[in-house]
Amino acid sequence: MTEAEWHNSTSVLDMLGFLRNGSGRARLRARMSKHQCVQELLIFSIGCCNRLSQLLVDPRSVAVLSAPAEMSDRQSESGYTDAIKSGSEDAYRVLRRGDNVPLYTAACAVMELARFSGKDSFSHAIYIADLAAQAKSYRQVYGVDECRHELDKAAYDSEKALQANSLRGLLGNPFRSSSVVE
Repeated sequence: MTEAEWHNSTSVLDMLGFLRNGSGRARLRARMSKHQCVQELLIFSIGCCNRLSQLLVDPRSVAVLSAPAEMSDRQSESGYTDAIKSGSEDAYRVLRRGDNVPLYTAACAVMELARFSGKDSFSHAIYIADLAAQAKSYRQVYGVDECRHELDKAAYDSEKALQANSLRGLLGNPFRSSSVVE
C-alpha cells in the first residue's frame, strides 16, 4: 500500500492487512510502541462494536462494551476477564440459535472483542471490523412464506469506509514520522 492508497482507501480490511504485515507493521512500530499499537487497535475495535449498540439485545454483550473503561493498562494487555468472555459467548450462543442474522453477527463481533488480546491484536481488529460492518449491513428480505436476511453490499462498503476513516483518525499516517505535524 502506498501513502496515497492509505489516504484514499475505503476498505478498513485492506488497511489493517497492510499494517499487520511487513512494511506496514514496521512503519507503525516506528511511530508507536507495541503497547500503544495494541491500545489503539482495542479502541478502534470498541468503536466498531459501539456502532452496533442498537443490535445488542443481551446485557452480557453490552457488558463487554463498558468493561474497557474499567480495565487498567495491565489488564488490557491480557484481555477481558473470564466472566465477561464467558458471558459474551453465552449471549452469542443464545442468539445463534435464532434466525436474526444481524443480532447474532453483532453478538459475534462483541464476543470477539471480549477475546481481544495483545498477542494477536491485528487479527482481532480485522475480524471485529468485518463482523461489525456485516451486522450493520443486513436487510430483511420477505419471501412468500419466509423472511431472510441478505447482506446489502452498498451498506457494507459504506460501513467499511466509515471504519477506514476512524482508523486513519486513530493511527494517523503510518508513512510519516510522529514528529511531523499533519
